[in-house]
Amino acid sequence: MTSLTRWNPFPRTAGWPFDLWSDYAPVRRASNAPFKLGVDVIQNADYYTIEASLPGFSAEDIDVTVDDGVLRIAATNSSDETSENSRYLVRERRYGKYFRALRVPDGVDVDSATTGYKDGVLKIELPKNDGTQPKRLPIAA
Repeated sequence: MTSLTRWNPFPRTAGWPFDLWSDYAPVRRASNAPFKLGVDVIQNADYYTIEASLPGFSAEDIDVTVDDGVLRIAATNSSDETSENSRYLVRERRYGKYFRALRVPDGVDVDSATTGYKDGVLKIELPKNDGTQPKRLPIAA
């Protein structure tokens, strides 16, 4: 059985002109709550690579720390202000605090970790210790 839905031949103009910018409504969040930073985590035989997109930041705006087995990435940028005679009609770029915490697996050599920031992408490489390679254990019968 199918359900019936009322068809509106003019869905984009139903609330004209009041819904003109409805697709561009600003993201609502608590004033000091950080945005969740999206990351990619890649593993190969020798190391883990973590990549985070942070366009528009400078390297000084980004803080990477490892403490008690937790990797923390924090970044802050500020808004560009408009002049007195202008206002935003559409504002999709986010300004504020970004944060992400990831548990570092056992067997990672944090002291040999490297970071880089180029073209808006933060890249962190965490080398594995030699002892973390997979090992087949014999089964005693």
